[in-house]
Amino acid sequence: MRMKQLMVPLASVVVLCTACESTPEPAAVILMDPVGTSSAPLTGINSIALADETTACVIESYEERIHCLSRDGEEVGAFGRPGEGPGEFRSLMEVVGGPSGTIGAIDWGLARMTIFQTTGTLVSEVTLPFLGPYRARASFDSVLFGYGMASRSGDLSAGFQILHTELDVASETIVWERAFPIDLIDTGCDRGTVDELARGVPTPTGGIVFPACGGLMILLEDRDGDAASLVEAPLYVEEFRTEAEVDAFAAQQRTSMFGSEAAVERYRTTPLRYNVGRPIFDDRDRLWVLTRRFHEGFSHLDIYAGTRLIGVVQVRDRAVGFDLRGSTLVILKDRPVGPDDPDGYPDRAVDWYDIGKLEIGG
Repeated sequence: MRMKQLMVPLASVVVLCTACESTPEPAAVILMDPVGTSSAPLTGINSIALADETTACVIESYEERIHCLSRDGEEVGAFGRPGEGPGEFRSLMEVVGGPSGTIGAIDWGLARMTIFQTTGTLVSEVTLPFLGPYRARASFDSVLFGYGMASRSGDLSAGFQILHTELDVASETIVWERAFPIDLIDTGCDRGTVDELARGVPTPTGGIVFPACGGLMILLEDRDGDAASLVEAPLYVEEFRTEAEVDAFAAQQRTSMFGSEAAVERYRTTPLRYNVGRPIFDDRDRLWVLTRRFHEGFSHLDIYAGTRLIGVVQVRDRAVGFDLRGSTLVILKDRPVGPDDPDGYPDRAVDWYDIGKLEIGG
């Protein structure tokens, strides 16, 4: 693996938290080359999960299948099909790493997580606490952390709340739950862009961090408390969706009974979020964020210690998702479109990176 360090000055950045230095030190940008590449199926879902340090799983959304791939490019297993029985899916939306080399498959349509070995052997099924959209926000062992939308009052006229929960996998019992208030902290975001404090990720020290609008993140040191810090990502770059993405969204709106030109205009003019997918803490308690600073040939992951940016990793091509486990980083990416791509759409692949000897931020 080749690694090359550059230095990016951050002195002009404003960081809105008391724990940060007023004049940040320059951050090291480390250019990395992958140690392996695996071809991945075409999919509309940008979810990837490591079952262990040598096996990553992705979703083939058009066939309701999971493909588990090895670091050397071989397929370990391909399993799943449409249906409602064991090992079948109605609306497969996410994969998440589990214990002992297993993988969890989250099905919104069945409100179920099915746990598999990477060869496709079914281990167990877990009923999720929400009917409809549910997002896992961290790999799981005995407890699954995620969020969904529900009405706990039983009064549907009162509306639904976004609830973050911890679910005991064995008993299917919620052991922690909280709906975070929209006015917990003034972000300056529109209500529609802050998502009512959704998408939180648990910290290793019992807190929670939320990606907000633009280049903002919200940090609670205690997930049960109300003391929040607002952190501005030092290297955030405001970007918007491409015309191709806007055209595709507009086509969907024309076929939807709820579609509108106003929705298309909001889609066009709303800046992209700072983060792609979910931020992830590594085994040294550093937070990795895949950013929206896309270029044709490479992507970035910003790395934080607490609220301080300590470095940046640059990987090749356009990353759409990632996962970390031990010394392994995997990137789900779009390959560049070349002359041998008659359909004009980028193929998918998984790049493997060895971060075991990566020294960044001390």
